[in-house]
Amino acid sequence: MTHIYDSAAYLVITEESKYLLIDSGSGYGFINMVNNILEISVKPNKITYVILTHCHISNSGGSKLLRDYFRIPVAAHEEDAMRLMKADKACIDIEGVREFTAIPVTLVIRDVEYVFNEVSPKVKVIHTPGHTPGSLSVIIELKGLKAGFVGD
Repeated sequence: MTHIYDSAAYLVITEESKYLLIDSGSGYGFINMVNNILEISVKPNKITYVILTHCHISNSGGSKLLRDYFRIPVAAHEEDAMRLMKADKACIDIEGVREFTAIPVTLVIRDVEYVFNEVSPKVKVIHTPGHTPGSLSVIIELKGLKAGFVGD
């Protein structure tokens, strides 16, 4: 458990012991999330990317802290990356939260599909606008099986 404001965050462990974090929670449960990661013997600075499924703060708010404390690069689709980097109030989806800090996006995904070649198994993101203009679905494929992560 992290914080009531956090949406799901998934740590993906790849075959070569690299890590991807899909979404980062709101940031309100940052210490709990880091402790959860440490509890399974993963050092947060070994996470290759935080991949954001969309810009809502419940999914993206912890990204700035992860980048600031552990230098983890953040990936998002360009439609949402611009909102995150400008701290656009359209990203606020938590009642009572009035503002948030801009989130630097390291990898701005401009294509309909993008493959993270740095890791195995194959991790692909697909632009699936709807929930937000820059929503991404993350597809992981291993031994003929596929798992999808779609945010909210």
